[in-house]
Amino acid sequence: MKRICALLIAGLFLFSGCSWPSPVIPVTGNDESLEPAVEVELATSIPDEEPEGMPEEPPAGTTLTWFDQSEFVYVPGGEFVMGRDVPGGADYSPAHAVSLFGFWIQRTEVTNQQYGACVAAGQCSPPVTEAGEPDWYADPAKLDSPVVNVSWEQAQAYCLWIDARLPTEAEWEKSSRGVDARLYPWGNTEPTCELANYNGCIEPVGPAAVASYPFGISPYKLDDMTGNVFEWVSDWYAEEYYLVSPASNPRGPEIGTHRVIRGGGYASVADELDAALRFAEQPDEHRPDLGFRCVLTGRAPAPFCVVPLVRSGGSPSDPTPPVAWDFDIEGYCEEREKGQFTGVNFTVFGSEDDLLNYTYDAKIDEINLTCSPYALGKYSCYGAILHQGSTPDVRVCRERTGPPIPDPEATCPDGYVFNPELGYCDDVLPRVDEGGGCPAGFVFTEIGCVPLPSASGCPAGFMLWTDFDICWPLDSCMVPYYRDAHLGVCDSYCWGGTVYDPDEDCCQVEMPELFCPIGYVWSDCTNSCVLYEYLPNLCNTGQVYIPVCPTPTPHEPPPQTCYCCQFTTFGDCMAQSNFGCTWVSSPVGAAGGYCAGP
Repeated sequence: MKRICALLIAGLFLFSGCSWPSPVIPVTGNDESLEPAVEVELATSIPDEEPEGMPEEPPAGTTLTWFDQSEFVYVPGGEFVMGRDVPGGADYSPAHAVSLFGFWIQRTEVTNQQYGACVAAGQCSPPVTEAGEPDWYADPAKLDSPVVNVSWEQAQAYCLWIDARLPTEAEWEKSSRGVDARLYPWGNTEPTCELANYNGCIEPVGPAAVASYPFGISPYKLDDMTGNVFEWVSDWYAEEYYLVSPASNPRGPEIGTHRVIRGGGYASVADELDAALRFAEQPDEHRPDLGFRCVLTGRAPAPFCVVPLVRSGGSPSDPTPPVAWDFDIEGYCEEREKGQFTGVNFTVFGSEDDLLNYTYDAKIDEINLTCSPYALGKYSCYGAILHQGSTPDVRVCRERTGPPIPDPEATCPDGYVFNPELGYCDDVLPRVDEGGGCPAGFVFTEIGCVPLPSASGCPAGFMLWTDFDICWPLDSCMVPYYRDAHLGVCDSYCWGGTVYDPDEDCCQVEMPELFCPIGYVWSDCTNSCVLYEYLPNLCNTGQVYIPVCPTPTPHEPPPQTCYCCQFTTFGDCMAQSNFGCTWVSSPVGAAGGYCAGP
């Protein structure tokens, strides 16, 4: 049976027997306009009138999981009060009634992880980081933090990639304040560090992981609508726009020099967290406290065959995994009684686990050196290829000899499981759930409510799926990767940077081995995804200079030196046993001892 690439979506397709319709994303253009393209004008994606033939509106706060692994929340249509009356006036006054169509908006700001998948697919450009600023985009500890340092154009490009757009200023404010004209997303109480990230609430100062402030959510259960980072919206900025703003679905001025940003950031003072306040920035600018979220516009593409979550370390285009340990290396050349000897000594720097539970060796041009430990984390190596006066690249590799690391538990989105043989999240069969609001005789699956088999079998148009004991639709239009079956159209398309696989009915990333689940990195040594905290068998490379041994002059006899005498402890001495060193203990009752040999 053909594999079903199923991703948990809150019932975008509905069978006629379900008790309330699942959300269906309205299509706002012809087939050509549905293909994501950065050149598409924003205005074409904001509807002028309510789409006809849509099913009943879902309840406020209904969520669905989109294909970029973000959750979207439904904000119902209707009227709310936008702005606030201020004595003497302000750019956010007067307060005025605005009516909006219903819309789906992301529950959180777009994260580094999600934006990185767009960069990896070649559809987004990486964030810009100024010299001296922290690179949170490349920090494996900041995967779930909002992506920042992106311009308005970069934010809009990401939204277009997922069949979405930036929210209008009115949509953003309704999502934040609801319909009761509250001061803040959580209500009218003053801000605290338990409600939002602002004014240096966390150390070090910077963006927190999205959804870190559950007590500060908006009436529609949206996170971080104030504090953490400012957010781009679609509108051009005009100081007196509220005086002329239309009462229905305002889009902002037709032209301008600055775009509106809303919401306050991690460095904002409490007075800047007021949800009615307006700010502005030039659209080509970027800031470390400015991110974005999107509003859906069109149909859902086919799901990914595997989840393209960007690697945990470095930028998505950087093939070098992060390294948890390092080493220093030094070469030597010594005159001894039997000739001249060359070698290298290296010291490993890392955690206690790195030093106690791994052994290290070294090689040059894939030729192994002979290495021996002479102290914790310290190794001495020699070999015929260590030529005097040369500057070779030495590759130091490690192998775990301590207790084995338990198999890490991969973190994959709903509808996917970690495949250890492939090293990434693979799709699974549809989840069957007793919930989902289905009537008696139905169960909720990835595609909505499906009937249970009766004594006589399955209804017409369905087959018995014995693995789950459910009835599954035969019509290919009813599979979850195409969400416009209610329009009677049956085809599939994919996001940019991916290719549709008709055999598997899903979108294939061209190089899935570049992607790992959250918290994992790609290891070239093991050719698989490994947990970031444990990077087994990784190798580091360093350059070393092998000095030239001094040549004795004919007028001076070669100095008589004792190579072994330099080692003053039993361990250091016995580590040089290959060179004839041996430890001579002092007589019983006497302190000390010495290292003897050539």
